[in-house]
Amino acid sequence: MRKKILKTTAAAVLLALTMCSCQKAPEASADEEILHAKDSLEDEIAGIVEADGGETGGEYTEEEGTGGAGTAGGPEPGNGDLGMELFGGQDAIDCLIGTEENGIRIQDPVVQAPEGVYHMVLGENTSMDKELLKAFLDSDSGEIQDLSEQEAQELAQERNEDPEAWVDMPMFGTGPLYVLTDGTKRASFDRGTYAYYKDQALRDRCAAIFQLENETRFGENELADAAAGSAGFSIQDAVSMLLEKLGTLQVTEIHVSEVYMYESGDFMFYEIYYMPSWEGMGTVHDFGSVSFGEHFPFCQAWVCSEGVAEVFLDTSAAEVIQKERCEGVLTWEQVTQLLETYLADGRIHGSSKAALTDVELAYYPFLSEDEKELELVPVWQLQVPLAVHIEDSTMSEEFGTKGAAWNICIDAVTGELLRVR
Repeated sequence: MRKKILKTTAAAVLLALTMCSCQKAPEASADEEILHAKDSLEDEIAGIVEADGGETGGEYTEEEGTGGAGTAGGPEPGNGDLGMELFGGQDAIDCLIGTEENGIRIQDPVVQAPEGVYHMVLGENTSMDKELLKAFLDSDSGEIQDLSEQEAQELAQERNEDPEAWVDMPMFGTGPLYVLTDGTKRASFDRGTYAYYKDQALRDRCAAIFQLENETRFGENELADAAAGSAGFSIQDAVSMLLEKLGTLQVTEIHVSEVYMYESGDFMFYEIYYMPSWEGMGTVHDFGSVSFGEHFPFCQAWVCSEGVAEVFLDTSAAEVIQKERCEGVLTWEQVTQLLETYLADGRIHGSSKAALTDVELAYYPFLSEDEKELELVPVWQLQVPLAVHIEDSTMSEEFGTKGAAWNICIDAVTGELLRVR
């Protein structure tokens, strides 16, 4: 069954951010002026994109041998030769794009470059049947109940009894719901793209200290140097344990965006937020809110030294049905030129007083109308994590009240501005 755990500290802020931080391009007073402005901007963008794109700038090359589970076979995230070339050899970024009055300040101390950049299409994972679910449950007792039909009927009944309480948000995949339990552990597959697991005993122990709200946050750039808790159980240990669990679903790579450590006495656990990942590139994240029809993967896990207490996978278990290597991927130098263009045109409003801290290549998802496929388009994403800027008074002022951009996505092949928050 679908489950989403949201932090109450951020929930109250999301609506305000949605209301005040969405940006709209300035409108011209007449159709003719709009067309001229559009043509001029498109020409300028095309000039930047084609400048260093080579003979195949802006194209995709289909690779053979695609298929299989979404993250199977990919190497560990790292700084590949291609990725470092795109970043111009930089392993950190500290710059101001634009002007002090209207600019984008970027301070990313750790550049994470991918091994390869692709255009992909995901579909339902046809191997997600009850036999695989049984392996994912990994029961200790062997006495397993199949609740699939019962829970499907209960869900349908709830919808029929109070249809107005349900909002039919688009969901990736159309496969059946499978649910198994042994009384202590519970696992489910849904739509051929979602998976959920819970060890009730471990989760209860984690929940007891989660309620204390005594947490320590580790951002993406802090994960490698994060120290172990008092129990001698590190973030790296927790991620390895999580990957071992996900290996049952042929998921061998994830992109961790942030981790929260909860500790009380001699017991601790990590709350891990992560995304699907392919050869060092995860999906875009941390928008704070989404519009109807959009689908951004959300994955979360609770892991303690005794095992995985809970895990939710959204899209990670999907199957790659089409994969094309991108040629002519925009370099960081080209991206800075595009940002200057969008700043001058007014499509982006920046702030030199508050810095964006994360720059990375990531995948932007587009859900098909029939909800059976999810297209992944590579983008350059520049952002400051939502959990960071809502706690910082200067950032809250610049990104919230004044409406400066705090999350930007630019198509890594065409240069199109896909999203600004």
